[in-house]
Amino acid sequence: MPKPKLNPAVGLSPITGGYLAYNSTTDVLHELNATGALIAELCDGSRDIEDIFELASPYLPEEQYAGIDHWIGNGIEAGLLIWGDGAVVPSRSLSAVELADLAANLRRISRYETAYLCLQRVTDLTPDDSDAWWHLGNTAQSAGRRAEAANAYEKYLEYASEDFSIRHLVTALRDELPPPRASNECILQIFRSFAPEYDSKMRETLGYQAPERLQEIIQSAIGDATNLGILDLGCGTGLA
Repeated sequence: MPKPKLNPAVGLSPITGGYLAYNSTTDVLHELNATGALIAELCDGSRDIEDIFELASPYLPEEQYAGIDHWIGNGIEAGLLIWGDGAVVPSRSLSAVELADLAANLRRISRYETAYLCLQRVTDLTPDDSDAWWHLGNTAQSAGRRAEAANAYEKYLEYASEDFSIRHLVTALRDELPPPRASNECILQIFRSFAPEYDSKMRETLGYQAPERLQEIIQSAIGDATNLGILDLGCGTGLA
């Protein structure tokens, strides 16, 4: 009888309640619950469907173990599983680099919760990587996980104690009483990081057009303003 096994292109990563299974060939991510994780582990190429059914059924409710063959069929169709020849094929674990790259792709399409699960595993694998903790905190914040974001940022601060902007952010995430104002160090850090990208963020990303609109207003009031130079003080002042 045919014996299913994990596709060699699929890497696994444990998460709470199951597995992430990523197919690097098709660039498809599968999220397996506890039932799916159990079946995937049993699909090592050495067992046919009847063997898997016999081993899995004592651990599953009747409505779940009755659909094991259907789950395997769907796994074959999705490229998660392939048919084997009886040889045992151990599963492959996703590396920290693979998980970090996967998380970056997931963030780009706003799948923050799954990206958070990937980055959780990255910090498990690389607990001394400060960047990993920063990315976990940033993604947890995007996913609405305030407590988890604060915890990750605090771990990051163990390696980057001079990051005053993150220290200020943690106060907000903890819902603690804020200081009367952000520290000078915090303000300087924020502006230093923002200044090089000010023009692109204001003009391209936000579509800031105050100088053009002001020139139109002046032109409608006094006529030709094509040679008029406008100094924009900007940054929300409304002054030009």
